[in-house]
Amino acid sequence: ADSGIWKKATQRTFNSVFSNLLDVGEGNYSEFHFGQEPAGNVGDYGAHFKAGPLDDDFFDREANILHLEFPMEFAEPPAAERLADFFARLVSIRAPDSGYCGYAFKHLFMTFTNEALEFIARRAMRY
Repeated sequence: ADSGIWKKATQRTFNSVFSNLLDVGEGNYSEFHFGQEPAGNVGDYGAHFKAGPLDDDFFDREANILHLEFPMEFAEPPAAERLADFFARLVSIRAPDSGYCGYAFKHLFMTFTNEALEFIARRAMRY
């Protein structure tokens, strides 16, 4: 939201966000973030999108991402097959330059990134 608080992921919120994306002019930057309640919580699902022009001197190419978060159950059959089909459909629409899929530490992506990465770096080698 304009206040900096993440909006609850409702159909009304989705419609508003995607409508606003249609109004973003060529050469402009845009992003959205969806999380779960309560506000500021990691939750099991998340969607984060950031995009800008690829030839912009200010916004570099790594700013163009789609990051999706799913619960662990999606890594096991039959959900894993459905998830793989979902990503195959996405790639058929617009092929990415790169991508990854795997287990990850849960953190408030794009909210407390520096704090989360510092925390993860200290603990990652334990696992």
